[in-house]
Amino acid sequence: METFTFMSADDDKGGVLVTKDNRLIEARYKLTVNEQRLVLGLASMVRKDDEDFKDYVVHVEDIAELFGMENSNSFNEKMQDAVNALMDDRGSLNISTKPNEIEKVRWVSYAKYVKGSGKILMRFDKSIKDFMIQIKNQFTQYQLSAIRQFKSTYAIRFYELMAMKRNMGKGAKDGFFYREFEIAELKSYLAIAEGEYKLLADLKRRAIEPALKEINEFSDIEIIKHKNEWAEYVKQGRAVHKIIIRAKPKKQRQMDLIEQEGSKSKDDGTSKAQENLVKAGVSIETAKKWVTKFGSKRVERNLAYVLAEKKAGKVKTSLIGYICSDLHLKPLRTALDAICGPN
Repeated sequence: METFTFMSADDDKGGVLVTKDNRLIEARYKLTVNEQRLVLGLASMVRKDDEDFKDYVVHVEDIAELFGMENSNSFNEKMQDAVNALMDDRGSLNISTKPNEIEKVRWVSYAKYVKGSGKILMRFDKSIKDFMIQIKNQFTQYQLSAIRQFKSTYAIRFYELMAMKRNMGKGAKDGFFYREFEIAELKSYLAIAEGEYKLLADLKRRAIEPALKEINEFSDIEIIKHKNEWAEYVKQGRAVHKIIIRAKPKKQRQMDLIEQEGSKSKDDGTSKAQENLVKAGVSIETAKKWVTKFGSKRVERNLAYVLAEKKAGKVKTSLIGYICSDLHLKPLRTALDAICGPN
């Protein structure tokens, strides 16, 4: 039986893929951008062949690098706030598909961190296991790089809801696809509280337009405007009843330019990190790939760990195989799978 994980490095370019059960995409929840980043970072450690969740140590430095953020004291504090939010009521989601029914489950059941350590021990709640391990039915898959530059929490939600239709083959012949939302339904998906954004103008200004602009600018989806509006607003009587969002996949050239503009410059330790990898027996080609992909700091940190393990006599296989080992390089493990191989 083929299995799928919530996030994995399976694509042919060595990038990180996000794979979600469609029920999870359409679940009702509201997380901030940093809370979503933390959930995705934690999920990157879940493996395809896992039969159950484990306790995972999330490195804040890795989250920052994954989403192109500066690993500062401020970002560490934001991640700690995100942990606290995931552990209180805001960290729950309603997975019921019925509008008048509530079936609440939690993202995280346990978390532990020491302030200033840059490490967070977390555990996904067992209630969402079916949505993240061995997904059997309909799921949506997309490149994490498509959302890494988003600043709006609504942009991530809109993107996933749109990508779900793209992956289901809507407009497969010409690449175009669309999605319709009744206003009440959309507010439910976005977990907008009753009484919030009562006026359509506020909903457009605070949620719809900023999200669709970010999707159009930074992701692999191009939003097709309707009469200079980001969405078509369909009236029933005098009031807007629903919106229609039309889109199409961006051409690869457009995505290459976006990723190039959003990429970080190489740090000063790049050549040194490559040199140390080569000294450890990694080929020049692979060393360049790793440093370009992960940055010199992460490579040096993990290489130092591997060399320490070797000195302690714990390396029973080749050093290269050990560097690529899932067990010993958790911060890099999902992405390394895509580029590890014969040197």
